[in-house]
Amino acid sequence: MDLVDQGSFVYVTLYYILKGRGKSNILFLHLLSSHDIMMNEPSPPGGEPFSIRHDRFRNILKSSDWDEFTKSTDDKQKIQFVYERLYANGQTSGNSNNKHTKEEPTRYKNGVKALEMKKSGTDYFQKSDYRNALNWYSLAVLHCPQTKDWKEQLSIIYANRSACLYHLENYDLAISDIQHALDLGYPKDLRYKVYDRKARCFLATKQLKLALESFKTTIRSLDDSRLSFDERRKRQLDAQIMLTMLDKDKHVKNGIIETSTNKKPEELRIDGGRNEAYPAFSNAVSVEYNETEGRHAVAGRDVPVGKVLLVERAYASVLLREYNHSHCTNCFGRYTKLIFVFWRHLML
Repeated sequence: MDLVDQGSFVYVTLYYILKGRGKSNILFLHLLSSHDIMMNEPSPPGGEPFSIRHDRFRNILKSSDWDEFTKSTDDKQKIQFVYERLYANGQTSGNSNNKHTKEEPTRYKNGVKALEMKKSGTDYFQKSDYRNALNWYSLAVLHCPQTKDWKEQLSIIYANRSACLYHLENYDLAISDIQHALDLGYPKDLRYKVYDRKARCFLATKQLKLALESFKTTIRSLDDSRLSFDERRKRQLDAQIMLTMLDKDKHVKNGIIETSTNKKPEELRIDGGRNEAYPAFSNAVSVEYNETEGRHAVAGRDVPVGKVLLVERAYASVLLREYNHSHCTNCFGRYTKLIFVFWRHLML
């Protein structure tokens, strides 16, 4: 690996803390092996030795921190202990003056950077450029610290991203983001917004009973809003109109819930079926050889323009670094959204 990731640094730091206090634990040896981290791992290119980072981290710990760590009753609490102090004290890089740019985003959690990315997303959203807004909000999710102090801010970023997904007609994903926002403690006075959006997502995907319940929740949540009386009344009337329409719908009364209508990208299909000798090719293509042209492909019949003649996965491939935050390193598909489950459950 070209750089020890921050999550692995948490594990390694925790291991050394336990080892230094005579409390080495087999669990952390397993964690290290599962993250391909070696005790004598050399310094990453352009980085600094782990021992220096570890010593710096130990030096910022107070006696009260050690007492709290000692009182931790399970491994989850110990990991949370290291994780929170790691980010609270800026243990990200040996160069404290390092300035990250949009061209070279930071590899570590950075609340200030997350807020800047959130603002960029909002700027694009206000221009109705929902695709770029989605990308910036996703980067904000990626960089936002997964700690208790940042839970509310992270919930707002998720809620903002759900609005982009709604406008892009990715309704199921929007519903998922709304749920993440609520789970993280989205501000009570703003919840009417996401409940209303959730209801309209259910409506768009023909999940009418769920839409009905969400509109009811929207009306109830308006009581906690800080809207003016007139604005609150207007939103209540809008939601009530939708409730009235749904109450009259026979599909809702009969309990019929249709499946989501989200569109999935179609897979490339080879025209005419696969070639028996060369499965990556269409059967419209044959491979021939002559002294003039050497080995070459030849069409055995007329092929309409735009037809797919060859589909083959690369034998070996790697995602370019500049696309790490926008594309999957496994399938290379563009991220629609990012969800980070492991650290999120630690801070709840």
